[in-house]
Amino acid sequence: MGAAGLDAVSGGRSRWGSGLSLRSIGPLTLVILLASCGEKDGTESGWGDEEGAVGRMVLEWSIGEDGSSGGSGFWRIRRLVVQADESLWVLDGEGQSTKLRRFGPDGRLLHTAGGVGDGPGEFRDPVGLAPLPDGRMALRDRAAPHRITIYRPDGELDTIWSLADRDQRGGGSVLVDTGGVLWLDFTASRRPGPPPRPEPTLMRVKGDGAIVDSLSYPPLPEVESESLRVVRTSSSGGVSVRGVVVPYQPAGGRAWSPLGTFALFRTDEYRIELLPPPGPIVEGRDPWASEPLWVATRDVPPAPVPQAERSAERQRMREQLAALEGGRGMRVPDVPTHKPILRSVQFSADGWMWVSVSQPTVRKGGQWVEPVVYDVFRPDGSFHGRVAQPEGFRAVWMQGEHVWGTALNDYEVETVRRYRVGWR
Repeated sequence: MGAAGLDAVSGGRSRWGSGLSLRSIGPLTLVILLASCGEKDGTESGWGDEEGAVGRMVLEWSIGEDGSSGGSGFWRIRRLVVQADESLWVLDGEGQSTKLRRFGPDGRLLHTAGGVGDGPGEFRDPVGLAPLPDGRMALRDRAAPHRITIYRPDGELDTIWSLADRDQRGGGSVLVDTGGVLWLDFTASRRPGPPPRPEPTLMRVKGDGAIVDSLSYPPLPEVESESLRVVRTSSSGGVSVRGVVVPYQPAGGRAWSPLGTFALFRTDEYRIELLPPPGPIVEGRDPWASEPLWVATRDVPPAPVPQAERSAERQRMREQLAALEGGRGMRVPDVPTHKPILRSVQFSADGWMWVSVSQPTVRKGGQWVEPVVYDVFRPDGSFHGRVAQPEGFRAVWMQGEHVWGTALNDYEVETVRRYRVGWR
């Protein structure tokens, strides 16, 4: 098993279903799952499943639990990645307080890399971080998305890649597949004239900084869903759109795999297709047109939504609409009686697939809380087992038998924790 995957969702029409295309959330959005219920002390959690192995997460160590300690305290963790030797790099803070630090496999602070500024090895708004197979670390700065800064394992600057503009803009994510190729997200520059919005693209770059190619994303499965949007047109012709979230709507999604490809799914069906790697890019040919390598399915019933929660959500939508100019009097849709089966899909660093499956909501501390439970699949698409995430923990990176992520301590300060997953 093993590191963080990337996921995007949308609504609309596809080979899975039909309906009106509504929205798309981020081409490369790092999946950091919301914390939920498990064992109360957060040290251990488990889940039984008669069809596969039973997984249990056992806490091995944590960093920053006392909120202080030798430069290891955290303020706002932005990225967390793990190298093959299980050393941990953490990008933390904002603005002038931003830090990039490397910790050993035992959680001990080793060194700090880079710093805030415009000089070699420095950064302004770092958002992308990915480990290279040779032990180096690649950082991408949103303030300069065409520049990739490479650090040596000791945290010192190795080199800086300046990628050709290629009429592209934006982006910030950086991923690296098991072959050592970096995947960078970009958006083509807007052309004069009306929409449509430019389609995002992926640039692939070798480990020496040489550009391989650029390719499109695989189309998202589009699913019919309800939305609440208030569209306003100003006297000058400007258009503003304000929305209210309708809970538990189905969506189509895709998740990037470090095997160099994507999985496609829709959340209202337990069916996940892994596409073959795209191969050489040929003009006029869809790089994602091949049949899937495998399809993962399970017979899992959808989780019910308690009537009390449905009523509370409808009241929330009414109040939020009433607060929007032009929203008062709009029809508030019913909240579904059952949730979409899937919450998200992500991949470990070694190609295992972790599928977050919806669970019944429980009332806790005046809030509706949903436990986070994963179905785990081997790289060949076969089901391995099920494991629950400890309460208060946010899983970020899976690799081998370990899971790294964040949690709040007693002072409401972020900490980093590592769990070992045991199977029986």
